[in-house]
Amino acid sequence: GMYHGTRLVDACNQDLARSVAAGVRGGGRVIEVGGGTGGATRAVLPVLKAAGVPVEYVFTDVSRGFTRLARERFGAALPSIDFRPLDIEN
Repeated sequence: GMYHGTRLVDACNQDLARSVAAGVRGGGRVIEVGGGTGGATRAVLPVLKAAGVPVEYVFTDVSRGFTRLARERFGAALPSIDFRPLDIEN
């Protein structure tokens, strides 16, 4: 996909993953707005799981197709993960 698989994008996603993990050190909530094809999700979820803290994660996108695909790919990644359509304009 376009949002993973190149060194630059993968490095950016790893930086993002470390930042998110640092932000929820004691647990917390994460909402991914416009998750799309899951490039960032693919990097963030394993880091959060490895941190071993309780995290609620919500993957959102305007496309129900993307949220459905994300549920199939990442649905078992964390104990508390949800997938929802989200249209910011509404």
